[in-house]
Amino acid sequence: MRINLNHLSMIYPNGRQALKDISLTLESPSLIGLVGPNGAGKSTLMKLLVAGLLPTGGTISVDDVPLSRCEKKLKEKLGYLPQDFGLYDELTVREFLEQQTTSVERVIFNVFKDLDAAIYRRLLGPD
Repeated sequence: MRINLNHLSMIYPNGRQALKDISLTLESPSLIGLVGPNGAGKSTLMKLLVAGLLPTGGTISVDDVPLSRCEKKLKEKLGYLPQDFGLYDELTVREFLEQQTTSVERVIFNVFKDLDAAIYRRLLGPD
């Protein structure tokens, strides 16, 4: 899967510009992290990628198809864990994952499948 961002911009209704003329290509398989200070546009970019927001400028395409025509396909393959995702302190990672949709479980599996089994067991705890 290839995600193309072409001259992507986002200006909120209050006039605040969160993104300005972002162009990049994301190729799978890959694990990508967005790093930056608060207010840098990381969350806005992710919301745009999962069609939670519509850009005010530019385009997003997946395998050369506009996001508006392939949103379901993208959501089946893209994992997104927002900053405030509601993990309760009393739940283990395994319990949290068991409460999530199958698409999230597939994404987690794909992330962990290439890791050493011992690390995987350490993160999720005993079966």
